Amino acid sequence: MQLSRRMLSAILALMVTAALSACGVTPVDRAAMDVSVAQRQNAQLDCPEAHPQRCAPTSGLAGLVDDSGDTQHVITLSRGSDALAARLHMIRTARSHILLQNYIFSDDEAGMLLLAELVAAARRGVQVHVLVDALLSLPDPALQASLELAHEGFALRLYNPMREHAMVRGGDAIAALTCCFRRFNHRMHNKLFAVDGRHVILGGRNTAARYFDLDTRMNFIDFEILVSGHVVEEVERGFFRYWHHELTRSPRHTVDVAAALDADVAPLSVIPATRLNFALAQAMDERWLDALIRDAGFRVSDVTYFNDPPDKIHVAPQDLAEDSTGQLRALMADARHSVTLQSPYLVMSRDFERFLRQRDPAVRWRISTNSLAATDAFPVYAISRRQRQRMVARHGLEIHEIRPFPEDMTDWVPRYDALIEEKAMGLSSLMAGDPQSPVREMPGPRVSVHAKVLVIDEEIAVITSHNFDPRSEVYNTENGLIIRDGAFAAAMTALLEQMMRDENSWLHAEKPRGIPVLGSINRTLARGSRRMPTLDVWPAHMTQNYSLRAGADPVPPLHPAFHERYEPEGEFPEVVLGKRRRHTAIISRMFGFLRPLM
Repeated sequence: MQLSRRMLSAILALMVTAALSACGVTPVDRAAMDVSVAQRQNAQLDCPEAHPQRCAPTSGLAGLVDDSGDTQHVITLSRGSDALAARLHMIRTARSHILLQNYIFSDDEAGMLLLAELVAAARRGVQVHVLVDALLSLPDPALQASLELAHEGFALRLYNPMREHAMVRGGDAIAALTCCFRRFNHRMHNKLFAVDGRHVILGGRNTAARYFDLDTRMNFIDFEILVSGHVVEEVERGFFRYWHHELTRSPRHTVDVAAALDADVAPLSVIPATRLNFALAQAMDERWLDALIRDAGFRVSDVTYFNDPPDKIHVAPQDLAEDSTGQLRALMADARHSVTLQSPYLVMSRDFERFLRQRDPAVRWRISTNSLAATDAFPVYAISRRQRQRMVARHGLEIHEIRPFPEDMTDWVPRYDALIEEKAMGLSSLMAGDPQSPVREMPGPRVSVHAKVLVIDEEIAVITSHNFDPRSEVYNTENGLIIRDGAFAAAMTALLEQMMRDENSWLHAEKPRGIPVLGSINRTLARGSRRMPTLDVWPAHMTQNYSLRAGADPVPPLHPAFHERYEPEGEFPEVVLGKRRRHTAIISRMFGFLRPLM
């Protein structure tokens, strides 16, 4: 007992010390730093100021804007390679301004290429604003220092930096968590890329190699839309609300970047890897853009933008347009016959469970999400595992877990053959905190779902950054577009249905009930144990993944013939990494109280 008290005292002392040290960082003299940076910034223009087009070529997107404002043009970006080329095209054809807002902006080859292109646009005279969340973006203070000096037309800001640092590590991170846990978890998860008030890309992608089909170990299947029209003006107003908010700060006003600026700052120098030449060429290929507009374009009339307030955890939303969760919940509540949803991290909050208990049981819910073999965040999957029985048996959700190597891989990752060759050459793009792959070694990379898409009754489609999870409901700021158009909604449904097909996903369902009385007792005890906030003591899990038997017709999980038509695959099919199974089981058993943070 005495030892335990000493340990507790030591822990408490550490927490108090960390909390007190959080106030002990000497802030930067902002005015003096602003003067210093302004004196050292590059101001040279590569294009005459009077040039009407800022030396930019004409874009094939220009004719898509309906000047009357009656319609918007929407292009789907379901392939990472297209998403990267579209960004490069928009940067090179920009004439007035570029706005970029992201949760993660990596300094890998994809991120550095985009930074170099953005700085080049600034040197043409385009005003560039880059706003990133401070927690996981541009982790090198020296790089941020070089960006501060790159050009006066290029501006970088950080959302919610902690303890006067652009990047918190080690003891600083512990101190930030100890003193300011709620603020530390309050992150800007919004994603948008807007140009000239006329075009915007919005959806689920961050900025890193694995979002653009460049990673030789794992790539995200993600989804965005490129919208041309007057709704972009509203999107840009929302951006500047964040840009000017008190939670947002210039890197030069943080102690680590200020220290880098006081030292010798290396100028930004980026030589694109030759493997990125395809994107640079594609970006300026008129045939590629024409085909994208023709094959993936829609003319729609009803588009609504929603955007959480920058200080979401501190203020109640003033209207529904400032409440991403409220917007999504209202659409789901009005569904008449179907809700089709894709989310990478399927965790139900208490509020969402209450909503599901009150929903119309006649409405069919289908959800595309990650399997343990595919996910990039196994702790989130572990917490979701505790809820799977309730999702399936009580709420009637049809859950389809993506396979790490789906049959239709090349439909979403058209560079897959090139990635196989690059992997054989030893190329990779590691990210900080990258988990070890849980699946068997294959010639090419696995995939993971990262898109956030909602379709209601095949009439309304939502493209958003919202993960439909507790973090998105409470801690993260989110944004998105609601498109009320039958043709577009039907296309989104078809895309999700393809991902949910048996050759691409496993179907998650209850195990056979077994002996009637004992089976009911087993399920009752399992349900009660899964609801415990900490230790889940009941050993048996009542659900697993299934594959369709050869020649059988698909049926929903609650269909009487389900177990005759589907072959059991176990809880964690294709996961060969033993410690991944063990760690998932431990988190699932012992850490249910973490659900609000998932």
